[in-house]
Amino acid sequence: MKSPHSHALSVLVFPEDKNNPYQQMLYEPMKKEGIKISYLGHATSSASINVFLRPFQIIAYRIRGVRIVHIHWVNAFVPAMYLWRETPFNIIAYIMYVITLMTIHFSGCKIVWTAHNVLPHEPVFKGNRELRARQFLVTIADLVITHSESGLTTLLSSGFSPKNHVVIPHGNYIGAYANTIDRSHAREQLNLSSNAFIFLFLGQIRDYKGVDLLLESYTHVRTPETILLIAGTCKDARLRDILSTATTSDSSIIWHDIFIPDSDLQYYFSASDIVVLPFKKITTSGSALLSLSFGKAVITPNIGDVASLPTSIAYTYNPNDIDGLRNILTDVLNQKEKVHKSGNAARIYAETFSWNDIAHMTKKAYKSLLLK
Repeated sequence: MKSPHSHALSVLVFPEDKNNPYQQMLYEPMKKEGIKISYLGHATSSASINVFLRPFQIIAYRIRGVRIVHIHWVNAFVPAMYLWRETPFNIIAYIMYVITLMTIHFSGCKIVWTAHNVLPHEPVFKGNRELRARQFLVTIADLVITHSESGLTTLLSSGFSPKNHVVIPHGNYIGAYANTIDRSHAREQLNLSSNAFIFLFLGQIRDYKGVDLLLESYTHVRTPETILLIAGTCKDARLRDILSTATTSDSSIIWHDIFIPDSDLQYYFSASDIVVLPFKKITTSGSALLSLSFGKAVITPNIGDVASLPTSIAYTYNPNDIDGLRNILTDVLNQKEKVHKSGNAARIYAETFSWNDIAHMTKKAYKSLLLK
């Protein structure tokens, strides 16, 4: 299908994530260079109707000159409601997912997929459809982007064979959020001890993030001078029970069961000494780069792209070792001075992941596709 605007570089992005500045920081430099960026939004107020309208939206955008469709997160193809995730309607969602991707392909658009995670943290499609859905995306995509060599290795070792692939790093979050509050002010604002060593877990609490593992490990290493600060909402009933029990029995475990607005992130990072990211599974961790951007070292398992972080700013452990997380928490407490000094190194490391450079690499990848 030819377009009168086929000479222009016009990119359609799906989905739009307004809760994370990632896309804005990636695409703004491209817009300044004249690339047209559009987001595939909701055709109607009904999530169910939109599932069926999406292929027609694709065709309309193609007629208007879109040449590349950049897919980020597959979960957005399926409405986040019981009807579509847990009933036979999930089969219809899978069929419409395939139809939408085929519509993009046969319209003449190039498909780019950024594999933020090789497989989703939480299944979108039931049974073996999950793996088949991801396999179909990799097969039909003209380019697959991973954020690290380890992400690419995971993709290939999982049995996926993309036509073309490229490694483009995840950018930092420096400047995306306010960061003007010092440690003492932050602790005063959050009503935290000025002398305690504070481990921070921040973000929505979900099973794959390993908060249950963190709670179990922390209880073995806690001292009168430590605090485990957990900030974020939790919809998982099992995890809520675990958290409630832990905070009731141990006053050094503090849970702020609220959504943390962007303006308040600085209070939590500034108040903490180190950030704990006890993932059970991960390919790419934007939360690690967020922590480093705030000048905080991280504790993380040596899996995914976080495994390649420098030892000066990341304290890693083997997730297959039952005592791995407990031991690294102990190690951190035994070298508090080193941890405190690692903040500047964390920030400097984060600065190397410039969005201007990453946007340029992505633009170059786009243009190389159009030459094929």
